[in-house]
Amino acid sequence: MWARPGQLVVLHLRAVVGDKYGADVNARAIQILRKILPRDQPLHLHCFSGTEDTIIHWLNSFPNSHFGSTGGVSAFNQRQWEAVKIIPQDKLLLETDAPYLAGRNSINSPSLPYSLFPNSFNVGQRQVPL
Repeated sequence: MWARPGQLVVLHLRAVVGDKYGADVNARAIQILRKILPRDQPLHLHCFSGTEDTIIHWLNSFPNSHFGSTGGVSAFNQRQWEAVKIIPQDKLLLETDAPYLAGRNSINSPSLPYSLFPNSFNVGQRQVPL
């Protein structure tokens, strides 16, 4: 058994060269996890930066998937922001990942949670930053 039933499994999947949105690594992870985890296993996709298709694939395969968003969203393009907009509110996690993944021109520290406010606000409101 890879994880106890109901135990949260955290995944940090990274795109490879030539696959900017990580579609291939996400599809492969889903393929593997379908063989070893129950469909209702809670999953946390840490530092998610994929597309709408990938979100739909995860939610269809594992409905208890949650998508983490960090300060890295400040570098998202329009396609990634469109993906953020379709994540159900109860499936969206705001992550500090301090001191890593600060937004543009900001400092990220556990002692400075307010520094993530602009990104958190944009993600929470599903607004593309200007």
